[in-house]
Amino acid sequence: MQCPTGEISSFFYKSKLNCLNFTIVEMLEKPETVYKKKESVSGAYGHTQNEGDNVHSLIEKEIKRKKRSGPISAPYQYVTLIKNVRKNGKPFIVKKLTYDFFVDLKLLQEKWNYNFSEDEDKNSVILNNIKVLKFMKTDSFSFYYKISYSQSEFKRVNIRNKRKKMMSPEEIVLTKAFSQRLELSEHKKKDLRNLINKNLIPSYYRDFYASVL
Repeated sequence: MQCPTGEISSFFYKSKLNCLNFTIVEMLEKPETVYKKKESVSGAYGHTQNEGDNVHSLIEKEIKRKKRSGPISAPYQYVTLIKNVRKNGKPFIVKKLTYDFFVDLKLLQEKWNYNFSEDEDKNSVILNNIKVLKFMKTDSFSFYYKISYSQSEFKRVNIRNKRKKMMSPEEIVLTKAFSQRLELSEHKKKDLRNLINKNLIPSYYRDFYASVL
């Protein structure tokens, strides 16, 4: 989700602010929770189907409807839009995230000495190749995976590292992934300033953009 965005041709040729959402759906209990962050590395869209797809579909339809009535100029417009996207039932819960929310999971894995690299059949686990993941409450120190949708059986990974002494959860100290807010690229700053100077971003939102530029 980008800002600003709308049915204005000038927006298509400018680098814009990226907003990402990560959706969690509780299978037994609703409402859904959407975690939202500005400006991060975007991932490629997959071809999966799950309960979160319904949430994303509702959000996309609402964004298209909103853009027909006028541009989306700032991230907090998405927050309001997502909260109100469900016409029946409980609204979605939106949690706005900042840079200090994120922790360094790679460093955590190194400290904790957990095993994510080898399954029980001694196969190397390449995370980028995983297509399906399964976690079981009754087997909390393992996860199951498939590297193909046609694969019939899950492979099991016991994350307890048998070769090294593992730290207890009480000994773990989470390390922040970022010590300060990530800077936008100079190219992106230039394009956003250009949109502001041409009044394609309304003056009402200038204070927000001044804080990120």
